[in-house]
Amino acid sequence: MKNYKKYRKTSLCVAISSLLVGFASTKLQAQEAETKEEKKDDYEVIQVVARGFADSLGLALNAKRMSSGSVDTIMAEDIADFPDQNLADSLQRIPGVAISRSNGEGSTITVRGLNSSFTRTHLNGMQTQSIIGGTSTRTFQFNTFASELFNRLEVHKTTNASMDEGSLGATVGLYTARPFDYAEDVFAVNVQGSYSSESGDTSPRTSAVVSWTNDDDTFGAVFSAAYSERSVYSDAPNTGRWEDDVLSTCTACADGDPANQPPAGYWHPRFPRYVFGESDLERTGLTSSFQWIPTDSTQLTLDILYSENNTNTFGPALTPIGLARTGSTGLQQSDWARLDVVDSADTIIVGAIADTDIRSEYVSSQAEGDFNQVTLNLEQEITDDFNMTVLLGKSNSEGYSNYDSLIYEHFSDNDERKNITYADNSATVGWDFTDMLNPVIDYSFDLTNPANWEVSELRNDVTNSEAETRTAKVDFNYFLFDELSIAFGYADELYAMDVYRERRNNPYNIDNACGVSPAVTAADGSVQTYINDTYFVADHAAYVKVRDAGCFPFSDVDGSIRNAEENSASYYVQANFNAELGDMVLRGDAGVRHVKTDLASTGILSGETVTVNHEYSNTLPSVNLALEPNEELVLRASWAKVMSRPGLGNISPAGSITTFGEPKVNSGNPFLAPFKADTIDLTAEWYFAEGALVSIAYFQKDIESFPETITTVRNWQDLGLDDSLLGAQVGDLKDADFEVNRLEDGAGGDLDGIEIQYQQPLTFLPGPEWMKKFGVIANLTFVDSEISYGTDRKGPLTGQADESANFTLYWEDDVFSARISAAYRGEYYSNLGSSDSEKWRTIDPTTNIDISLGYQVSEQLSLNLEAINITKETEIQWMDGRLIDINNGQGMTVQFGVSYKM
Repeated sequence: MKNYKKYRKTSLCVAISSLLVGFASTKLQAQEAETKEEKKDDYEVIQVVARGFADSLGLALNAKRMSSGSVDTIMAEDIADFPDQNLADSLQRIPGVAISRSNGEGSTITVRGLNSSFTRTHLNGMQTQSIIGGTSTRTFQFNTFASELFNRLEVHKTTNASMDEGSLGATVGLYTARPFDYAEDVFAVNVQGSYSSESGDTSPRTSAVVSWTNDDDTFGAVFSAAYSERSVYSDAPNTGRWEDDVLSTCTACADGDPANQPPAGYWHPRFPRYVFGESDLERTGLTSSFQWIPTDSTQLTLDILYSENNTNTFGPALTPIGLARTGSTGLQQSDWARLDVVDSADTIIVGAIADTDIRSEYVSSQAEGDFNQVTLNLEQEITDDFNMTVLLGKSNSEGYSNYDSLIYEHFSDNDERKNITYADNSATVGWDFTDMLNPVIDYSFDLTNPANWEVSELRNDVTNSEAETRTAKVDFNYFLFDELSIAFGYADELYAMDVYRERRNNPYNIDNACGVSPAVTAADGSVQTYINDTYFVADHAAYVKVRDAGCFPFSDVDGSIRNAEENSASYYVQANFNAELGDMVLRGDAGVRHVKTDLASTGILSGETVTVNHEYSNTLPSVNLALEPNEELVLRASWAKVMSRPGLGNISPAGSITTFGEPKVNSGNPFLAPFKADTIDLTAEWYFAEGALVSIAYFQKDIESFPETITTVRNWQDLGLDDSLLGAQVGDLKDADFEVNRLEDGAGGDLDGIEIQYQQPLTFLPGPEWMKKFGVIANLTFVDSEISYGTDRKGPLTGQADESANFTLYWEDDVFSARISAAYRGEYYSNLGSSDSEKWRTIDPTTNIDISLGYQVSEQLSLNLEAINITKETEIQWMDGRLIDINNGQGMTVQFGVSYKM
């Protein structure tokens, strides 16, 4: 079936665009009518591969122009050469997209103010999830794969009936290379060194791709591989958050009278400290694709992907932990020793607390992630006007995290947990946050003397997570005539996730009976300096000695052990149309999708394993219209009902039941409804020159429900739980009312915004020819939202910045290319979990600037240099003007290397 690789000569751009956005209705997108006989014969083979940055922009712009809804596409610049070194970094160039970073690279995305929980990711057409470490979310980690393994990504900000449900924000499509993408056999290899300004290390990064097709162009195979190592270093002040607690005494107050101490409402850091971390990351990715055309009407594609990610982190810490303890063994035994500076916001900028517990903590952690996916795609032309596509796929992602910690503690004299007498028994911590970003922290005793510490706690926390997705889909497309086709199909999808967590955590249980003395000697660690702190800290050998003493068995963490299996069956029908209205063209689609979801959610409730079954259905209509008044202008209007399923942690029945006294239930809620919204998208796009665009879009989402934690009174029979959980009280309580504290379907809220986009090669510039080789890409997004988080609390969505912007200036000819890109993300809330708005957390605005240079030595050989985050931008988190944390683990990364292809 060679016409799967061929396109009409008279509509080349249309054909390329149709391939990129995955429309089955290519016939309907032609601008000129042709007879069926002409369509059979008028073909030529093309190679859908960009040759340079500007070329990739042109292909992406064609894809955007020919879509019915709002979609943005990013293409590889060349074979195994994506425009950025990370998929998330590329995504942030798209209007309305912002990224969150982990270990110095992009990992998850926020689209138009909706965070990664509301975004769905498709990998080669199949909805999937990836895990690195332990997690219970549906999020796809975009650092799972190296970007070199992909040749196209798409962000669909609107939906249609033929697309999988499950996204409130956007649907992201990631596509690896296939052999029929290339007109010739291909071999390409890229070798780089990656230098980190923070760690000072240079690490390898390499990738390769080989593609082959037979002489008849009926069978082909492509293989690609990528491997990289990185070292990430971070050091920054940290407070955890600020609290307004009352201490038991106040020596620094007038006359030393505790009654004159600062009342509740004066703020102190939860634990003033500096945090240090160094991580080593290793990533391996493999892909392969096989395509076969056994007949002129049949094409089979088999895609196989695998990735492995490993991260090892070492992060010791010196922490005045007593400031974080509000009970009798924490702040209630402490004393205000100094109150030197209190600002107008009642924040103790300079002060000290005596009689507090201080810890030296050895910390080592590992995070692993394995991902594999297999998809089989059949494209079958049944008749000239009727075709079918079948997709079968399975993906599996496994995550593992292990946290090891040995704590040496210096207890205050009035703490009953103190086991030994120290060389110096004073226990005061002082701080000076006059410069919030560079605080001064001091202690009253010699931190380097092991005789001032005792062994107090061992922690070993292990989480294993596994997610599995299976997909079986069939889609049909029937061309009624040139202006209209009908698409319909069915999908059966399984999503399953299992999380198991166990830990050793026996605090303050160190005694000689365990074979471990609480006394610390010089052999139990060493004196180390991390950032501004020099102190005695345990080493791994000391941790192993305590761990293996026999007094620290693993125990299950019931609240974090959960399982969910979600089966969805959906079907849709959609009309695709392309009609002439006088001198104008109207194209688009209108359809409806119906999906039934069967959920079985398992958790541990009051020590019993409980499975709750729940089913629900959603009907999701959608309309996308694109009107072309002339060859330059496209006006779009989209409307849809959309839904996004709640996270695994929220729908687990895990929790507790109180059957004595006032009956209570504290648990997750397996009956949570999915997030639902009505969406509107209006866009005007002006393609005023070749490769150029100015557009403005208005979008609105009326979110019907947003879960909120509330306390209600519910009858036991309405909770969907088995009577056996009531034990001996079942007779009295099975029809009783319970006080229920759990997430419930909330009131929802509204979100709207505006996107402005400009793109143009600057060929019109005056002067010499080289001036005409510049180009610009720029976009600006404004978003506003108000969500109900409870009966008396409203606020914006977490992760939603009011403004975000991107700007890229590039220059390119056949030999040399250069570009500089800036990505701006405005201030946003990272946490609104408290009803006290003073405790809401914000992240400062950030601007990340990257530079890329390329030099084509010959047709086969090129040199490349990328400098990422050249200003060493950091993310700074605040709580009402008070420092919480600085994320500076990224620093600047410089990657330099050579690429060879033939």
